[in-house]
Amino acid sequence: MLSGISRLVHQAQTGKAEVTRLVDRVSEIFVPIVVLLAIATAITWWAITQDAGLAMTTGISVLVIACPCALGLATPTALLVGTGRGAQLGILIRGPHAIESSQQVSVMVMDKTGTLTNGRMSVVETVAQIPDQELWQIVASLEAGATHPIATSLCKHARSIGIGPANAQEVQTLGGSGVQGVINGQQCALGSAKWLAVPDGQLQQAVTKFQGRGDSVVVVHRNSKAVAVIALADGLDETAMSALSHLKKLGIEPIVSSGDNELAVKKVCDQLGITTFYASSSSASKLELVTAQQESGEVVTMIGDGINDAAALAKAHLSLAMGTGADVAASAADIVLLRSTMAAAVDAIELSRATMKTIKLNLFWAFAYNIAAIPLAMLGFLGPVIAAGAMAFSSVFVVTNSLRLRGFKSLSN
Repeated sequence: MLSGISRLVHQAQTGKAEVTRLVDRVSEIFVPIVVLLAIATAITWWAITQDAGLAMTTGISVLVIACPCALGLATPTALLVGTGRGAQLGILIRGPHAIESSQQVSVMVMDKTGTLTNGRMSVVETVAQIPDQELWQIVASLEAGATHPIATSLCKHARSIGIGPANAQEVQTLGGSGVQGVINGQQCALGSAKWLAVPDGQLQQAVTKFQGRGDSVVVVHRNSKAVAVIALADGLDETAMSALSHLKKLGIEPIVSSGDNELAVKKVCDQLGITTFYASSSSASKLELVTAQQESGEVVTMIGDGINDAAALAKAHLSLAMGTGADVAASAADIVLLRSTMAAAVDAIELSRATMKTIKLNLFWAFAYNIAAIPLAMLGFLGPVIAAGAMAFSSVFVVTNSLRLRGFKSLSN
């Protein structure tokens, strides 16, 4: 875990931003021009004064004052401090691309469970047509090792009543739908009511009842027959309301795309004031949503934590993954949030924007300094000692300005 965090931070701090590549290209032109200007200045002063010492001194002053140290420090120092501060706040930024992409984000597509809610789901009711021992052994066996909030909550409940997993074979996770496998020679599956059919009768009535009150519903099948329906519920993330309010101030529209049933999604969205949401979303439909938003001209960021979010995370302009979610989601994301809250997502956007703003200010100072100082040196108003001091001050200013990012405040504080 620690080595992974260290690797991500190092990757972000040593990567080259697009703006850095631009500076490199400018420097390739700037340095030869400065050398030519220094030579021209020395020749001109010698021609006017016939003083070789003065001509040499003035030429050297031009070279010293134009030293592009501040230009070279402008971007890497801001990236170093910004990504370091992010790591302190549990925000792992993979590289400069994430920082640059955050500037124009206009839409944030997000999952519901574990993103807008706290992810600490609990089993509130069960309707089953098989003994509890058999039901919860199926659940524990299929969900063993899973990281999705619903899966971990089901396993936790099974452990709380003293039931552990059996040996499950051919276990297959279907993103956005559920999981299936073979237990004791019987084909078993559990997942959404949209994926697993529930016949009319007691179990269908339970599904209708649970969905009607906004619970998350899990259907259990054994040998292609529905044998149980489980209702789970969780609370809102305590930072979600303030984070979404802040998100709208940044000009970013929230859109929810969840694999849960429509009533459960609507219940959460109504509480948080989100008007655009999509329920019963599969991995493919989330990807289609992100693609449609991009084609309409929006700059899209995607935030999620499950296997069914991975494709949409990879497609989005900027992707954020909850650190407590699936490894495949984290591997597809530009930013990994170790604090799995909406406040951390907003912090990631704001920190990235603050870092980019600092880079731009650093570059402005570096260019403005050179534009103003080089003519003064050419006219003989700045000697080599003063030029060296001014050049050093420019570098110190850039570094000091970047260090201000250490004071970035988290929304949760």
